[in-house]
Amino acid sequence: MSISLSWCILILRISFLNDFINENGFVGPVLHSVIASNPTILRRSLDKHIKPSLDFLKEFLDTNEKIVTAVKRGPWLLSFDLKGILKPNASLLMEEGVPHSKMSLLIALQPRAIMQNVDKMVYAIEMTRSFDIKPTDLAYVIAIAVILSMTKSMWQKKVELYKKLGLTEVEISKAIKRQPRVMVCSEEKIKSLMDFFTNTMKLKPSVIATYPNLLLYSFDARIQPRFNVLKILASKKLLPPHKKIAWLLTESEARFLTNYVTKYLDQVPDLMELYRGVKKTNL
Repeated sequence: MSISLSWCILILRISFLNDFINENGFVGPVLHSVIASNPTILRRSLDKHIKPSLDFLKEFLDTNEKIVTAVKRGPWLLSFDLKGILKPNASLLMEEGVPHSKMSLLIALQPRAIMQNVDKMVYAIEMTRSFDIKPTDLAYVIAIAVILSMTKSMWQKKVELYKKLGLTEVEISKAIKRQPRVMVCSEEKIKSLMDFFTNTMKLKPSVIATYPNLLLYSFDARIQPRFNVLKILASKKLLPPHKKIAWLLTESEARFLTNYVTKYLDQVPDLMELYRGVKKTNL
């Protein structure tokens, strides 16, 4: 085949592809970004691959905007092995009991999870099942995505780190069941926060298993400011004794401000400055 003929075929293919995916919401910079991230799409058959792939996505994502978002996160979705990987993985999850709504979230937010080899998906499902997470729970698809994002050695290394920091295997499993993302926190962040929780706040490691979201929060933006406020309130006997300090760190921003900052400004005038980090505390 001559070079000129090859170029003509490529130009026609790009033209047909451009028209089709423009109709499905891929326009302007979005289209350019998808092609730049996944040039393989230009070699895929429109009728045999790209259209069926989009039809598959439409089964779970009900708007073009959601499909575009998913493809931007996982550009290979439109050129991946539909029959050998995408459909089998989706079937495995749905047979396990994952509802359509949770499948939609997984594909929209973590599309790479559905693009893993089928044997890896089977392994992730077995692992998630071992934590007794219900397939109908949001934590289930989060756990699937987390497990698929890590190698077995990475996972085990993280487990050993948590053990070293005082959690038992049962407590680690409890934490994962409640918040699977604790396994993707960096080692540096885990060590730093666990040191603060256990040595400064005097919390037992088991408490972190009960409130695993504590490991996801920002130390500077959330943990430290709230601890400063609660420490001051406790020193002035303004903090109700039945309140668990770990639980208070998980309250929404609005509730915490209302119940533990603005509520006590008359008794502690500089409490807002302390909370905002303007004023330092030696406590």
